[in-house]
Amino acid sequence: MRNFIFICLLCFVTQNAFSEHLDLDQLLRDVKKTQGIEARINKTREAQFLAEKNQ
Repeated sequence: MRNFIFICLLCFVTQNAFSEHLDLDQLLRDVKKTQGIEARINKTREAQFLAEKNQ
């Protein structure tokens, strides 16, 4: 599931980069934003895992 989400986000960023002819600074911002989203997803998954483990 994680890989699927990552691939979707990567495709979204890549598609935007090519379709809008973004400069490198904008592309870097998009990548950092995607990394932030991934970090939040991972924290949520980890919290869910720990909650299930403790039950």
